[in-house]
Amino acid sequence: MDYSNQKDKSFFFNGRGKVYQVFVDTIVYIECHDSTSSRHLAEQDKSIHCCDLLKDIEERLDGLNFYRINRNTLLNLRYFSKFVSEKKELFKSLRAKN
Repeated sequence: MDYSNQKDKSFFFNGRGKVYQVFVDTIVYIECHDSTSSRHLAEQDKSIHCCDLLKDIEERLDGLNFYRINRNTLLNLRYFSKFVSEKKELFKSLRAKN
């Protein structure tokens, strides 16, 4: 699969009184609980929490190789190798970024 469409593409998100610029190719996955969504990034050992609906985020990422695996989670297929239903196993199945 070609991921060149993610290169140098970024979005701005508002969260907790700050504005974050997030590059698409650094997002491993996005999960949403209630009205808070969390972006989990490959290059940083942290998440960015924002008040966005997952369907709105999904629309912004349309055509950029993200896949909605359930009603709460969007995966960047760049990091995905297989689906395992338990969350801790999911982390093991994500490929390291090269």
